[in-house]
Amino acid sequence: MSVLTLSAFIASPAFSAPLSGEYEGAVHGYLIVNQVQPNHYKVWLGVSGGSCGGLVLINNLVAEVKQQTLSFKRREKERSCTTTIEFEDTTASISDSCIDQEWEEKTSTTCAMMGDYTKIKR
Repeated sequence: MSVLTLSAFIASPAFSAPLSGEYEGAVHGYLIVNQVQPNHYKVWLGVSGGSCGGLVLINNLVAEVKQQTLSFKRREKERSCTTTIEFEDTTASISDSCIDQEWEEKTSTTCAMMGDYTKIKR
């Protein structure tokens, strides 16, 4: 196998950093990702402490990873919402079509779950 072929092989999605693990957000956000079958992950996303400790947005739902991204559809009152988790190396970036990340950042709420997360080494 040539060096070029080997480097392309190693850079393929199957050889990128594994998604499974625990991730911490900037405030109290907490993300747990576990592979349940090839390309399918079970996710828990919530708040681990502060005044909103125990608040859960995604409670052990399973999704298929597509291009290093997991998406979850949900309902919030009369609205259809999509929570998206994008992975890169040892980080995850979380956004939601019904939650304004700028509002979370401006209010410095301990309930914040959107934004960047870092994988915890255990």
